[in-house]
Amino acid sequence: MIYLISGKDKFRRQNEVNNIKEKILAKEEINGFNYQELENPDLSELCAVIQTPAFGSGKKIILVKEFTPLDSKAEDKDIERLCNSLASKPSENIIIFDSEKINGTLKLIKKIKKDFKDSVKEEKFELFRSWDLKEASDWVCKTYSKMKDGEKLNMEIAEFIADQVGVEDSAKLYSEIERLITSGKELTIKNLEKDLDSKHDVFKLIKHITQNQRVKALQEFEKLVKSRELNIGLLAILETTLSSSLKLKLAEKKYPNKNELAEFIGMTPGRLYYQQKDLAQVSISHLNNCLNKVLEIERKVKTGRDQLERAIRRDLLLV
Repeated sequence: MIYLISGKDKFRRQNEVNNIKEKILAKEEINGFNYQELENPDLSELCAVIQTPAFGSGKKIILVKEFTPLDSKAEDKDIERLCNSLASKPSENIIIFDSEKINGTLKLIKKIKKDFKDSVKEEKFELFRSWDLKEASDWVCKTYSKMKDGEKLNMEIAEFIADQVGVEDSAKLYSEIERLITSGKELTIKNLEKDLDSKHDVFKLIKHITQNQRVKALQEFEKLVKSRELNIGLLAILETTLSSSLKLKLAEKKYPNKNELAEFIGMTPGRLYYQQKDLAQVSISHLNNCLNKVLEIERKVKTGRDQLERAIRRDLLLV
């Protein structure tokens, strides 16, 4: 078997590699005899490892990280050499190519897919799109089901979790799913809202900024500063939340039908109801103004022209 795993979402790529390892090696202890990891190896080293059989009668996994020829042109002789090694490898050897970029237009990739079409499996894990909750919510549902031995999670609940945590960081989403499962509480919108209200964190701050509740937003901001939890990641989550909220408000007139609106936004009608309820008194001009300020603050902070805490307080909360 040959796996081609790619994408900018490093956490989900790593998670997929772990799933493959667990599935193939089952309860076997991972050691140097059945698992080998290579970081951008040279061709000779890679070919030698590929053709080295496993110790004993079990399977062997060879993880090849960020192999340069997967994203840049290789010479024909090197392509032939690698493909010959893959063709003659022991059947018990499982090869996993894990790279941020795998260029499907390259001759090497086309040849691997053609010559080994019955044994190649390709998975891409790009970062979730900030304006569309559906893909992230689907992943939350699948992840929850795997953690809970097949138990299903309602899509509306998954969307609420993805919306509150943000979709920029899949590792953070994963941790939140783990935390909610460990808590043992029934997962309902009501319980999740109570859980959110009990926190003095970034999501409560963002909710107040979005809803133009400046006094409450400033209070939460001071708590974040005091607890030393303020970081530039706040701007990314703010940008995502404001962008998705703005998209919803702009689409409401174009799509008066709730089902059509939900499909356009990329969420269930049930989750759409809660989103519209939260944004009922929020104007498009407010959202647009906040979004522009957040983008400007981000530019200033990243270029060293301003300090994060000062810029947010002055330009976003005290205006």
